[in-house]
Amino acid sequence: MEYSTQIVQYIISGITLGSIYAIIGLSFTVIYNTTGVLNLAQGDFTVWGGFSLAVLCTHLGLPLPLGLIVSILGVFILGIIVEKLVMFPLRKADVIILIVVTVGISTSLQGSTLLIFGKESKAFPAFSGEVPLNLFGAFISLQVVWILGVLCIVTLILWYFFNRTIYGKAMQACSEDRVAARAMGINPDRMSYLSWGIGGALGALAGALVIPITLMDFNNAGLFAIKGIAAIVLGGLGSYRGAALGGFLIGLLESMGAGFISPLNKDIFAMTALIGMLLIKPSGIFGKKNE
Repeated sequence: MEYSTQIVQYIISGITLGSIYAIIGLSFTVIYNTTGVLNLAQGDFTVWGGFSLAVLCTHLGLPLPLGLIVSILGVFILGIIVEKLVMFPLRKADVIILIVVTVGISTSLQGSTLLIFGKESKAFPAFSGEVPLNLFGAFISLQVVWILGVLCIVTLILWYFFNRTIYGKAMQACSEDRVAARAMGINPDRMSYLSWGIGGALGALAGALVIPITLMDFNNAGLFAIKGIAAIVLGGLGSYRGAALGGFLIGLLESMGAGFISPLNKDIFAMTALIGMLLIKPSGIFGKKNE
């Protein structure tokens, strides 16, 4: 393979990974901007999305569109349940305590994953077949096209939701000042339920998109969470465009580092860049909320 073709291939791989990290980063941001909590169980929502799609379509025989809708809706409801049963009763606790609680939620969800889906890793075929596209000598899986297309659609939907709908504006108001939002007739508790539901749905969507290109294992939850957090911190905690850009940067750094230096240490390059960015600009690239 020619050197230029290798570079194109690494860029394609980086964009693929970055798109997934971007969606996970957006799911983190939705919850953080409404509740102020960094949900460390977000990676488990991603695993649940991938596992549930595989079970619904492979074992129960549901068609892909229906299986995708059911898996996303199921994790949407799971997010609301977690908020209702665990986070809501602790809503007056310090934020650091709530973040620690999400670690317990993550552990519980991992245990539930083993009980419901089993300990075996799961695979799933690509949404549109296995024949790749050829771009300047590099090969692009059709699943990559799905991932990029869905990311664009999700970004547009989130922009419209938070800037053009009553519920989206209400969630942004809660992120600015919950007391003032309540004084204006907004129910912050209801907005918290919605944010956890949307966060769960986005996490599930990321899992459903990534399972055709990598084996899904319950141990992947921690890795997904770390990459999602890296994306939002690099882009700017609370910034939607920062989450998307941060995800792409993390994915590209991983792919380039793995391709040109060492695939065994691919996580080091992205994390080193993250630390460097925080030393230079601790607020991240954008560093503003709700953008």
